[in-house]
Parts: sequence; structure tokens; C-alpha cells
Amino acid sequence: MIRKQDSVPVLLLIMDLSGKSVIVTGGNVGIGRPTALELARLGANVTIIGRNEATCSEAVNEIIESTSNQKVILDSLT
Repeated sequence: MIRKQDSVPVLLLIMDLSGKSVIVTGGNVGIGRPTALELARLGANVTIIGRNEATCSEAVNEIIESTSNQKVILDSLT
């Protein structure tokens, strides 16, 4: 059973995804955006893919600013 500390699962508090690469489709909107944010916060190299380059770019910039993880990039489907 995963305990929660301040509404964050304890497992996420101890995970380190440094050096791991992930692709989040739709990482600019909906559930994809907080998913990309948490993965970046855990140290993963995050590639966000979406149809709207402008909103993807905005999401990437906000995630980098929020997490200080410079390994968040955009890859557009257009």
C-alpha cells in the first residue's frame, strides 16, 4: 500500500527518473500536462508531443520554469 504525505504518494517522493526518457503525447493539455510536469519533477528527460505547437511550447516553458529540469523538449505532430 502506498501511503500519502501531503496528498502526494510517498512512492513519488522517493522516485528518481534521472537519465530515463519518456514521451508524453498530449502533454500540453488535460491529464498529459500534469503527467509531464511530474515526470520532469522526478528528473526524467521529457518529450512532449502534441498537435498544437504553440500550446506545446507554452507547456514546455512552464514545466521547465516550474521544475528547473532543462531536459523537457517539444516535438510537434504538424
